[in-house]
Amino acid sequence: MTEPQTLGRFAFVDHLRGMAALAVAVFHAFGSTFDTAMWAPLLPFAACAELGWQGVHVFFVLSGFCIAEKIASLVRSGRGPRAFMRDRFWRIMPAYWATLLVCLLLGLAAVPFNGKSPASALPPSMWAWFLDFGLVQHWFEVPSLLLVSWTLAYEAAFYLIAALFLAFRPAVGEWGVITAGCVLTVFCFLIRSCEIETPLRFWPEFWTGFLAHAFLLRRKVWLGIAVVLTLAFVTLLIPANPIGQLHLVSVLTAIVLLAAYRHDQDLIRWPAWQWLGQIGVWSYSLYLVHAPLLSRSLNLGRRYVPPDSPLYALLLLGALALTLYCAWIFSRLVEGPIERWRHRPKLQVECQIA
Repeated sequence: MTEPQTLGRFAFVDHLRGMAALAVAVFHAFGSTFDTAMWAPLLPFAACAELGWQGVHVFFVLSGFCIAEKIASLVRSGRGPRAFMRDRFWRIMPAYWATLLVCLLLGLAAVPFNGKSPASALPPSMWAWFLDFGLVQHWFEVPSLLLVSWTLAYEAAFYLIAALFLAFRPAVGEWGVITAGCVLTVFCFLIRSCEIETPLRFWPEFWTGFLAHAFLLRRKVWLGIAVVLTLAFVTLLIPANPIGQLHLVSVLTAIVLLAAYRHDQDLIRWPAWQWLGQIGVWSYSLYLVHAPLLSRSLNLGRRYVPPDSPLYALLLLGALALTLYCAWIFSRLVEGPIERWRHRPKLQVECQIA
């Protein structure tokens, strides 16, 4: 069987990560004031911030794209699903656990200010502790210490499905895997309604990124764009569907990936947004810690500065600046060392995207 190619370094992915992480952070910065009176000059910024939740869907597409590259690299180096899941575990879980510790410490530090007992900052039971640290609390409808952990629960589910594809690839071949992923996507589209959250809810977005990678490997950019647009058209034909949703921003992200690859070096040299690439490098840290830091700092600030005050703009900027700085520190102290250990020479693979 012919070993698959890999795309190698695609630096513009970091810029997209940076944009997505900032969008989500700004959304949460304004999140508690969308329905309250606000200083008038801030209203246009609040309207833009309200769209920031779409950054989550950008992340899902980027995840599918990067996981496709990771799988190609593992196959090329002769490794299988165990290596894949081990790599994903060390990429996601240690930094996630460290963030849970940050959430606990911030919650306990806020106790003197909110008049609650220290127990209110802790999970309500040992079962809740177990679910939170196992990243499965979303499937049991148990509140999490970390606001954004539900997206990581979907990520973990995507990884399990990708590991199955990697396990069966020797038997069914590369096109068999692609066919299985497309069938699963169509299955998601065909489910009209679902009262229960399932790991497949955002699978079409993950798979859109996976397909973008597959078409780039074959240098069939226009065919890839046509397929992605076809998926978007199929979605529009289906009534409101909580599982088979493919958001417009996800389609646009996949098209950007397909169109930008050939121009990667030109794009990243543009001085106006090189800083986005830097944020993208530690975007996982920003994504993890932004919600607890923003919520605590803004809740404290609103005790003295109401949203309808001109000073609230300074409070927002200060909270965002503090969050970015703390996320960078977190990346240096937690994510960075873990990543250097994960990519130490004996585990090094050719994939430089994921």
